[in-house]
Amino acid sequence: KMELAFSVLPKYQGRGMGSLLMKRCIQWCRTHNILEGQMICLSHNSTIKHLCTKHNIHMVNDQGETLADIHLDPASAGTYFYEVIDSNAAVIDWLTKRTLLPLGRASS
Repeated sequence: KMELAFSVLPKYQGRGMGSLLMKRCIQWCRTHNILEGQMICLSHNSTIKHLCTKHNIHMVNDQGETLADIHLDPASAGTYFYEVIDSNAAVIDWLTKRTLLPLGRASS
């Protein structure tokens, strides 16, 4: 089973980064046949609760925490296709940004 957890730095919040992270986490789990898991957040964390609702993850409140039991559909051919596309796009993005670093920072 999985435990889904991630965060977005405050300066990057409100730009769709959390939604993309949630989508990629779900996609990765589906392509690796990890279809059940849990997630816990504080009940006042409206952002993550919104993301859960957006991605069809059901939540319940319990004594100041929000709990989610995650049940994903098995991967389809499209899931594998988009996993390959998204993974390769991420590598290309990383390589592009790395080549744009000043010379002194590119070796670290």
